[in-house]
Amino acid sequence: MQVSSRSVNLLAAALLAVCPIHGWSQPAPEADIVGKYRRAGAASVELEVAARGDGIQAVLTGGGPPAGDGSVPADCLVKAAGHLRGWSLSAVFEPVSTEDFSYSRAQAASERRMLVIAFSPGTAEVEQADTFGYCGLGVSFLGPYHRAN
Repeated sequence: MQVSSRSVNLLAAALLAVCPIHGWSQPAPEADIVGKYRRAGAASVELEVAARGDGIQAVLTGGGPPAGDGSVPADCLVKAAGHLRGWSLSAVFEPVSTEDFSYSRAQAASERRMLVIAFSPGTAEVEQADTFGYCGLGVSFLGPYHRAN
């Protein structure tokens, strides 16, 4: 089977349309991902990404569906730290302590809950957030976020 140069060019154009221009193997510059993001939808969620030491920390807050009665789960707070692999962050939940909630260092070490975020310039997509049994029912962090700053 002979492949024409036109076919090769069409295939390359299709791959560029589907795949990020920056490629999978090139590291994301921290300046392109560090900052605050918001997810629009039924429940307001904020994502803050910061450089920390030789890694990246992500903090998610919100996620509870809005309603006026007390039967709705409260918003949730997740802190996770990890390293970038290309434009993807794989991070492990860290200990958290607030007035209403505590997630100990021992729990974090034994459960090894994960947060996975795919970045592209100006956006972030939370692909995995192991919050079942961590946050209240109905809390969700999955989905696309847009840079707020």
